[in-house]
Amino acid sequence: MEKSLNTNNKNIVDLKTASATKAQFNWEDPLLLDTLISEEENLIKSTAYDYAQSKLMPRVEDAFLDEKTDKEIFKEVYKTINQGILIDFKTSSDFWNTYKNPFEPIVKKGYNAYLKSNNQDKGIRSYNYVVDLLINFFKISNNKT
Repeated sequence: MEKSLNTNNKNIVDLKTASATKAQFNWEDPLLLDTLISEEENLIKSTAYDYAQSKLMPRVEDAFLDEKTDKEIFKEVYKTINQGILIDFKTSSDFWNTYKNPFEPIVKKGYNAYLKSNNQDKGIRSYNYVVDLLINFFKISNNKT
């Protein structure tokens, strides 16, 4: 039970005796954007999510496991993207391309060879696996509390 003192209509809480509640992270809506959208926007979001899960996810997973790219997915999804969003992506891409390091591919190739020579068969691609492990670790550890 927390002790508080009411002075001039303001609550002053004794932090030494106050109980702290741990904030829960919502993996489904990490930025809590669902609280900001209308019911109609939520229906659109749900429809897009259902489409992605039922139609695209199986193809993406197969391509990932085969370590190949299914270019048809990109063509299919591209047709559904609003033109304003495509313009924003192009603007952002153009901006970041001005800061592109021309030596990055060379450095990546060298680092990839270094990793492979140190028994990391997938080389630089093994980072995706490590990132997946870390994300799942934090998901599991967050759900335990």
